[in-house]
Amino acid sequence: MNKRILVITCPPPAGASPAFTAAWMRRQQANATGRCECGAVIKMPNRAQRRAAKACGEPARATMLHEADCPASDAALRELYLAGLN
Repeated sequence: MNKRILVITCPPPAGASPAFTAAWMRRQQANATGRCECGAVIKMPNRAQRRAAKACGEPARATMLHEADCPASDAALRELYLAGLN
């Protein structure tokens, strides 16, 4: 089976705190390798999900569920980002 994968990476926002930058880089590493230090692994979409996405002209999206205390989780990154705005 031959599938194409696109992993989009970008630098952390300018002026981000060191804690946010470290968490951001951990997230980027997890996205690129498919595995996070917290033990989360990438879950690729199944055939039905890929077909549904293709029918809508959208890319099929993979998911990665980080541990609750992982700094690379959505919630942790959001919290670190908002803390940096204050």
